[in-house]
Amino acid sequence: MRLARSRRPRCFAACIDATRRADGAIAAIAVADTLKRTDGRTIAATVSRDGLWQAQTPQAFKRQMLVEAHARAARERWTATDDAELIERCGGRVEVVESSATNLKITTPADLEIAEALAARIFAR
Repeated sequence: MRLARSRRPRCFAACIDATRRADGAIAAIAVADTLKRTDGRTIAATVSRDGLWQAQTPQAFKRQMLVEAHARAARERWTATDDAELIERCGGRVEVVESSATNLKITTPADLEIAEALAARIFAR
């Protein structure tokens, strides 16, 4: 688990560094699960994992681009799941910084439970 802790600062630094080349950057891991597209409850297709990444935090953006993206989203009544989507919709370029599965994005109560259990295990050592 020491590796997971030591990766975190590098992930933050890598995201910030990537904003020198792009409008933003997100930490992410390659999708490992098999994904299914459905029509109701019936599988319509299996989605290729090629090129799919699971977004995490941190996410870093050029400030002006982010402010403009949020302003446009408010004007045009966009909804988005993260800031990167807003930047993308405004034509910006967002890079992916490879992260770790232990870098959890806490979105749901179940995510929080998993994070608490992982933290307890890490800090018990």
